[in-house]
Amino acid sequence: MRRLIAVMAHIFRISFFLFAALLLPACSWLGFDDDDEDTSADRARRVTAIQSESAPVMGAPRGETMAERRLRSVYDKQLALYARLDSEGADLSDPEYDRLIAEVLTEYQSYLSDYPEEVHGFIFYGKMLRDIGQRDDANKAFLQANRLDENIAVVKQQIGNYLAEDGEPAVALAYYMSAAELKPDEPIYAYQIGELLYTYRKELIESQALEATLLDQQMIEAFAHAHQLNPSDRQLTQRYAEAYFDVAQPDWPKALLLWQALEGSARDPVERDWARLQEARVLIIMGRNDEARTVLNEVSQPGFQEARDTLFSQLPS
Repeated sequence: MRRLIAVMAHIFRISFFLFAALLLPACSWLGFDDDDEDTSADRARRVTAIQSESAPVMGAPRGETMAERRLRSVYDKQLALYARLDSEGADLSDPEYDRLIAEVLTEYQSYLSDYPEEVHGFIFYGKMLRDIGQRDDANKAFLQANRLDENIAVVKQQIGNYLAEDGEPAVALAYYMSAAELKPDEPIYAYQIGELLYTYRKELIESQALEATLLDQQMIEAFAHAHQLNPSDRQLTQRYAEAYFDVAQPDWPKALLLWQALEGSARDPVERDWARLQEARVLIIMGRNDEARTVLNEVSQPGFQEARDTLFSQLPS
């Protein structure tokens, strides 16, 4: 648990602010209105791991209720705890380490005992439980939040994450779709639908949850939607472009445009050459060999020479 908490403390300022501030509706003190063969665990992490790099600053509280003020106090203690673990966690004894975590969890539990109808308390509590690896208890908190309010997208997402990690992709998909319906402008939800469909393609088809052609169509649409919602996010654009390699009937002209855009917007030579390799790959498939050769001749990074030579070998002499 120590190692997990150290990691979470390091990334907390990114991931927790994103979901707490952007995705939790009606929590006024946040300052927003509404806010290769892999193991099963590896495959699930592919679906649930994406995070945004942005971290909005929490707004000043205005018109807080007593319950909101108390929840904010617990949340602030959690932030302070994570900051401390980030700076001195390695120097703490195991008992002290566990005591500090237990103190904040106990405060959440006391809060929920006094305010059992406050949905945001269950969400924040569930997130902390998830951070420290208590997945089952975290999911129970999210399920209770869902019972209290069925219209919070991040709750649907967190339950979907749990189900995806437990190898129940069809049920997870239903929760991800609900999240996307509740927050249609949030790219993460669209991305996760696409990644789930890709990761569990075989299982979803074999269980007859989805027919292969429909699955491919929905996967492309999900990645396309995520890209359209945030076209400046290079990770989302690249995943959309890659998706055309994963379907039975790809739209190669569209894939080519995406890889060309990624080449043109690349921030460093490695990114640029990676996009060029994929661009050349698509051109070869399309039979545009002279253009592929021209693009491959521009690849100069030493680490890509083997891939470059492999693609050159596919071209006619």
